[in-house]
Amino acid sequence: MSELDKKSEEQKLSLALALVKFDDELTVFNDDCAFLCDAFSSLVADHPNLDQCSIQGFGFNACRLKQKAKSLTDTCRCQSNPKKIGLCILHNRSLNS
Repeated sequence: MSELDKKSEEQKLSLALALVKFDDELTVFNDDCAFLCDAFSSLVADHPNLDQCSIQGFGFNACRLKQKAKSLTDTCRCQSNPKKIGLCILHNRSLNS
């Protein structure tokens, strides 16, 4: 394997590992966002100074934000599938060693 090929493989591996890390961080963000939205909706649902329209509005926006965060995570996974790419590169690298 030439020096250029080795460098290219190292760059691919580095990118794959970065994508795996990004996917993991995005999953944590999505989970945190969902928790925060649920907590926020629960807090305003029992607030005595808010009318029913405000409570429904808060709930709607919290639900919408939660759905958007999940949609972002799903879109990123569909477009890049980083874990599969990373595993393929790691597997190919071990075969070429």
